[in-house]
Amino acid sequence: MVRHGQVVQWQDSLKKNNFEELNLEAALAIDEEQVQVNIKYIKGYWKEKDISLHQLSFRLLGNKRRLTLNQLIAKIDENEVYAHGEIELFPSLRFLAFVDTSVIEIELLNKLIPGLPYQTGYLKFFVEYIGIPQKFSGQLYLTGELDSLQFYQIASKYNYDNQKLYLKDLSASTNFGRVGGYVKIDPYGKNQVDLNFRNINLKRPSLSQKYTHFNGYLNLDFNTWNLSQLTGVGSSLIHNIKFGSLVVDTLYLKLLAENGFWKLEKKSRLVVEKSS
Repeated sequence: MVRHGQVVQWQDSLKKNNFEELNLEAALAIDEEQVQVNIKYIKGYWKEKDISLHQLSFRLLGNKRRLTLNQLIAKIDENEVYAHGEIELFPSLRFLAFVDTSVIEIELLNKLIPGLPYQTGYLKFFVEYIGIPQKFSGQLYLTGELDSLQFYQIASKYNYDNQKLYLKDLSASTNFGRVGGYVKIDPYGKNQVDLNFRNINLKRPSLSQKYTHFNGYLNLDFNTWNLSQLTGVGSSLIHNIKFGSLVVDTLYLKLLAENGFWKLEKKSRLVVEKSS
């Protein structure tokens, strides 16, 4: 039993965390066929992070074949997260988890992750997960604002299979450009990046001091994400380029990398407009 006002402590490897004023109301029913757990609410206060859990509630139904999680609601400070899911036990283990459309304010993220460079904004998201830890798939969808940055839509289907991660139908639409394509990440094999981009302005996310604008694509095939050992090939066509007062019509790069050393092949070219 957790009583009103009780202080619960847990120790991690770095520091002590105190949870105060924990309150719980639950109902449990068990018979030979199924288990029912109804958590009406859990409330508490995380002192070190100054985070209030106003409500955590859900229903859990289980039998010999599956466990079903329904109506999970978490109200944290001024944020609300909704989810449901299922664990299939027969004929084989499989997890199905869905974070329904939820909103997180940047104030909460700053409490959880100190040092974030953003002061205002929010993230609205949906996540789907189906599978087991070694092999799963799903999709994610995100919109939001972080200071002056606007994320109209970021979406992707994903697939993870024994340390290989695939991002498919990747699309990002923001107020500093659009990106779409496909990415494969394989720590022990072939990696691929196939992206197209439009209306990229690197000044808005503070990646450049000057206004930029360009369109194009990038294709890369390589062996590792360790830049000092990277070996592979690639190509990129960038056009309609503006960088401050510099105007470039076309930049085509034919790339070759060997053990971290990059070089341009002969077919690379640069076309600069006369007005630059």
